[in-house]
Amino acid sequence: MNNEDLCFRSASDLASDIRARRISPIEITEAVLDRISTLNPKLKCFCTPTPDTAMDQARRGEQEIMDGRPLGLLHGIPYSIKDLQMTRGGADDERFENFRALCPRR
Repeated sequence: MNNEDLCFRSASDLASDIRARRISPIEITEAVLDRISTLNPKLKCFCTPTPDTAMDQARRGEQEIMDGRPLGLLHGIPYSIKDLQMTRGGADDERFENFRALCPRR
């Protein structure tokens, strides 16, 4: 399956394949990051992509699967958060000095 195909599959289909170990969170995350890097220069959809964090989380998710830990419904599925949501280490830390105190500490 190519990267673009992965980006157009439903979250429930991806989750089912993750549980069956037909695909890994790492493969899905790489596909999503590749699509972001291809389209974002033109579309400007992401103001603060965090590929390192995404890959760290994908690797952690993969390990949890391999360890046989209980999985949530969307375990291993990458997702994006609108920049209106305060996040630690996000662009809102730098752009909005007045909102810094509202950003989560962890």
